[in-house]
Amino acid sequence: MIRPKVKICGLKAGDNLDFAQHPLVSHIGFVQVQASRRYIDPDDAKVMVQALEHQVQAVGVFANQSVEEVIERCHRAGFTVAQLHGQESLQDCEEIRRHGLQVWKAISVSTSDSSGQVQAAIEHYRSATDALLLDAAAPNSSEGVTGGWGKSFDWHLLPQILRFFPGDPIWIAGGLRPDNVSHLLSVTIPYGLDVSSGVEIGGRKSSEKIAVFLERVNSFVHTNKLS
Repeated sequence: MIRPKVKICGLKAGDNLDFAQHPLVSHIGFVQVQASRRYIDPDDAKVMVQALEHQVQAVGVFANQSVEEVIERCHRAGFTVAQLHGQESLQDCEEIRRHGLQVWKAISVSTSDSSGQVQAAIEHYRSATDALLLDAAAPNSSEGVTGGWGKSFDWHLLPQILRFFPGDPIWIAGGLRPDNVSHLLSVTIPYGLDVSSGVEIGGRKSSEKIAVFLERVNSFVHTNKLS
């Protein structure tokens, strides 16, 4: 059993990046969906990525954007990973990978989905991606913004799902916060945890909330002697 990785997503220009030095943090995310309140211009993201000096990997978050736009924005900002949250096809994923980028595909999990439905979606994308991310389905009022709503799905589905994919890089997102991450980890230990709104105050990343979130994960890791 391995300790989970952590991605802090939805960074905006001016956010404090000191958390990137924490050993649990492996990725940070920059939203490239212009309808999102967390959108950041790729040139502004580039300044932050360069300041990190490869401490962590930078992820560009996209939804239903053209392959050409995804590739251009990733290369312009210095993202090494394209995280796709829309209806992207297997061919889209494969084409983006051919341009030297890792591809993570988000799979929306709704309250009505069975474990079998989620497993089928994972099977569909896993050969064309570098990682998969299970995220709570967006509300009907989302207007094309597919993540960052602070809602979780039924985590008790996860043991049934993840046992079919041992060792696969499957991340969990949606509604993670400092006060509930220990509960998720008590249900299952995923490959990675992707947190955004749960570590914000007033729509901006909070250094204090990020520190508490990481402390809770770290405490669970040490208490349970995860490697």
